[in-house]
Amino acid sequence: MRVYFFDFTVNFGGAPQGSLYLMSRLKDAGYQVGVIDVYGNCKEYSNKAKEYNLDHHILLKKYKKMTIGYNGKPIRRILSMLSQSFTYIDILVNLRKIISEKKPEIIIVNNEKSLFFLKIIQKIINFKIILYFRGEGIPEQLPKRFVNSLVNDTSHVVAHSKVAIENLKNAGIPHKHLSFIPNCIELERFSLPNKSSSLAKYKKIKLILAAARLTEEKGHHIAIEAVNKLKQQNIEVDLLIPGVIATGFDDSYLKYLNDLITKYQLENNVHFIGWRDNLIEDIIQCHVVVLPSHTEGFPRSVIEAMIHKVPVCATPVGGIPEAITHNKTGMLFDIDDSEQLFINLKKLIEDDGLYQDIVSNAFMFSKNYFHPSNNTRGMIEVLNKV
Repeated sequence: MRVYFFDFTVNFGGAPQGSLYLMSRLKDAGYQVGVIDVYGNCKEYSNKAKEYNLDHHILLKKYKKMTIGYNGKPIRRILSMLSQSFTYIDILVNLRKIISEKKPEIIIVNNEKSLFFLKIIQKIINFKIILYFRGEGIPEQLPKRFVNSLVNDTSHVVAHSKVAIENLKNAGIPHKHLSFIPNCIELERFSLPNKSSSLAKYKKIKLILAAARLTEEKGHHIAIEAVNKLKQQNIEVDLLIPGVIATGFDDSYLKYLNDLITKYQLENNVHFIGWRDNLIEDIIQCHVVVLPSHTEGFPRSVIEAMIHKVPVCATPVGGIPEAITHNKTGMLFDIDDSEQLFINLKKLIEDDGLYQDIVSNAFMFSKNYFHPSNNTRGMIEVLNKV
């Protein structure tokens, strides 16, 4: 069976990392696989596809403008879409050419944008589409047009959290059209990695946020407020914030965070460390991973932290409560509740017995549940069903 993956990859975040790793495992299982990358601008993505020896195709090698942009400004967004209309035609022409040549029986996508282009080609060429839904399935992620397309244009929808499956069902997608497959990370990441040298200068108790774009829904401000509360209790920490401003967003939230840091006089406590190619090298040097997001699918950084015995303190969104039981395999706090986060962090810092119990329980749970063989087996079952 020939299976391809198609996406508009800009940054090498969790979704594209997981997708390439999935394709490499399907290749090892005997499938003929390949990836179709619209822009080819993400070096990490291209290098990883080469490392996995995947059949890698780029549609627009010279095109530089990669997003529509202007979120929250509908008129400017529409004008931007119209200005790129000839580019969309080029994408469709090149996409049709590759699909005609390679003749994949199934193409996997991660999002609505990729699905939109594929379903146009699907009217001309016969192939099936599987959408790997990596979000939580909150209403904002499932507009009616997208739900209709999932029902009518895909052969199956996969999600790696049980709550996402329930949300997709509640949105109107039939149960038989859905499959839950546990998330995973690369098998080699189960081994202890090297420590990055860039964190050596941070001497206090180190808290690190999961890698995320700098937008309000990721809750960075709540972590900063909790650090301020810790400092008021004479508990000094270094809060490390990885990530960059998301493509298509402005820097207003970053300015807000910097204003908050100045207000609380946390310049020596909060540090923006930028994009990290291998965040696990940083995580293993930290005392706690903090995830104050409003919505998540199932973050890979949570899995990596649990496997490498670093406790996670997170909001109970997406698939997180499926892995984290409060005070047993991690700590949970409500969305936008910096007081709860502060209390949880204070307990982890001061109660070594609780700390050790959590990391031990999390390790025992995660090493089996998140093993890539479970994810591979689940996807092969879906491919056979489709």
